[in-house]
Amino acid sequence: MESSWTSEELTLILKSGHLRKFPKNQIIFYAGAVCNEIYYIDKGWVNIYSMTDEGKRVSVGLRSKGEFVGISEIFCRSSWQCFGQVLAEVDVYAIELKNLYVILDKHPSILRKFLTLTAHRLQEANTTMLNYVCKQAPGRLALTLLNLAEKSSNKKNDKVKVSIKLTQEELAAIISTTRQSAGRIMNSFKKLGCIEMKGRQIEAIYPDKLRAKSLGEI
Repeated sequence: MESSWTSEELTLILKSGHLRKFPKNQIIFYAGAVCNEIYYIDKGWVNIYSMTDEGKRVSVGLRSKGEFVGISEIFCRSSWQCFGQVLAEVDVYAIELKNLYVILDKHPSILRKFLTLTAHRLQEANTTMLNYVCKQAPGRLALTLLNLAEKSSNKKNDKVKVSIKLTQEELAAIISTTRQSAGRIMNSFKKLGCIEMKGRQIEAIYPDKLRAKSLGEI
């Protein structure tokens, strides 16, 4: 969806913002905090997650280079609905609400693209929550890895090199399970030929194999 932006549109939007850098593991925004700007990720990865009443993390989405964050909050003029944690050092452009509105007033085509993106994100969030309720941890991990593969630019035939190195603890937090369970599932995926690992980290993903296996909840 983000790829539909033209270079002229992105330049127009980003020049109204300012660049910020965040180290790994830093929380960029907190649920309940005031949201008065959107972020455009120019480098790195951010995990967008919510917390259940029991204190468990539920990953809403993984955002990477070329994606906007905070769109629905800006249009609803609400506080942040989720948390945003850096998975790999990020550079983001922060665009304040007042500056964004000036652009949207002058360029209806950009407004339409933001509205389309907002609808897409809503569908994605609904699907994520449904998967959390209906799928077991192996299925949730399979979908997370397929998402990583889809966002990667390092693809060769049926193999996708993973551009972000996630630990078992980080993957466990993303799919809301224990580190031990995440480790067992990853080893199972490795034996099935769905992924390649180096030590405890995933090096490559085979999307076709992983997708086929995930249909049966592996």
